[in-house]
Amino acid sequence: MQTPAADRPPPRANGDETPCSAAVAETRLLSRLSHELRGRLYNILGFAELLHDGRLGPVSDAHREYLGDILSSAREAVQLADDLADIARVDVGTLELHPDLVDLGRLAVELRAAVHENASPRRIRVDAATPPPMAGVVLDAARFRQLALRLLLRAVRRTPEGGRVAMRLAPEPPDRFRFEVEEGGVPARSEDRGNTADRLDLDVTQRLAQALGGCVETRPAPERGTILAVVLPCCAPAPRAPEDARGR
Repeated sequence: MQTPAADRPPPRANGDETPCSAAVAETRLLSRLSHELRGRLYNILGFAELLHDGRLGPVSDAHREYLGDILSSAREAVQLADDLADIARVDVGTLELHPDLVDLGRLAVELRAAVHENASPRRIRVDAATPPPMAGVVLDAARFRQLALRLLLRAVRRTPEGGRVAMRLAPEPPDRFRFEVEEGGVPARSEDRGNTADRLDLDVTQRLAQALGGCVETRPAPERGTILAVVLPCCAPAPRAPEDARGR
């Protein structure tokens, strides 16, 4: 049976999709999939939290431990869905940025406090050097916090129990600043980037740094481990035009 003419897709002018339109279509698909996944995962999180907290009846210690594992896995899956969507948005220039004047000193304090919960159970010390005054820094604070927290949590995960993670913020003349995280784990090598979580962390960090107009650098720590540095402009760059707009 033939498809009615009204239901047929319009013919393409050149007989095929351009790379730009295909990339934008892929981004939209990933965004929709991410949205659908998050909705279902939040349902799982909600019911698991009710059970874990005993709000639907008594829960044994063993069952509470299992439910805690379910909660941790579901939260990681939500983060994974968000990461995939962010990677796709950066690649085609559709990641929304909201630059504003920020206080890097205050951000450093907030980051250290945020990572403490993950570091303290394994007796990992998180050192944060007091950054020198850096006035007039304009960037998307939420995206920078996302990027920096990812590096810190990665460092905590890779550092042995009882170890140390160091965080540093410093100006990078003439018009940039540097955020460094030193971990006490095994040195990172270009041919061996660790497990899947480590690789994803680096991929997302590189994409976010790119979106903020910067880059990521890696070097061995003086004694043991790795130093990951993000170098960013002190003034946020102009938003990048989406791929579909540039391809017209």
